[in-house]
Amino acid sequence: MNRIEFMTELAALLQDVPVEERKEAMQYYNDYFDDAGEEEKDVVKELGSPEKVAENIKKDLGIQTEIASGGTQNTGANHTGAQDAGAQNNGTQNVGTQEQSNHIWKIVLIVLVVIFGLPLLLGIGGGVLGLLAGIIATVFSVILTAVLVVVSGVLAVVSGIALLIAEPAVGLALIGGGLIAGVCGVIASVLLVKLCMIAFPAAGRWITKMWNKVKNRKKVA
Repeated sequence: MNRIEFMTELAALLQDVPVEERKEAMQYYNDYFDDAGEEEKDVVKELGSPEKVAENIKKDLGIQTEIASGGTQNTGANHTGAQDAGAQNNGTQNVGTQEQSNHIWKIVLIVLVVIFGLPLLLGIGGGVLGLLAGIIATVFSVILTAVLVVVSGVLAVVSGIALLIAEPAVGLALIGGGLIAGVCGVIASVLLVKLCMIAFPAAGRWITKMWNKVKNRKKVA
């Protein structure tokens, strides 16, 4: 047996040895042949058969070479693999059960929010709309009153002018009162219009902000 045959047979006998240990063993004996400086046949006789060398390597690594022992090892490995697979399956089942439970709780929470939150939202929405309607009605009533005051002032001025010849004092009083009423009505109307121009947009922004908060709460729920 020459070097090539020895190393080839040894490599075949070490197939069940871990890769790193097998590489180290093959490198060791390859270097041994290089450093021996003898005939390959003499080195092979010195080392012994590849079977004996492989057996010694496996003994040093604590690897059982008997068939029965190997069968025991394989059985244990299979049992361990089955346990790992069972544990993995159990973990997957637990994760699926937990996700299903979380999904059910989310549905229950949404139903509760709809049952208890919808009437509240409707009540708040109705209250806000009623308040806005009341404010708008009040503002328009005040504006209408101011307009009526202006109209009354104009009528008083016209009536006073008509009475200036017959009853100068009464005519002047009506003209003066009408002018005062008209000016006050105009000032009140202008102020109310400006107030509406400021208040209504602000109220609209506030309502939009509150509605966005309600929607964000729904999304969070």
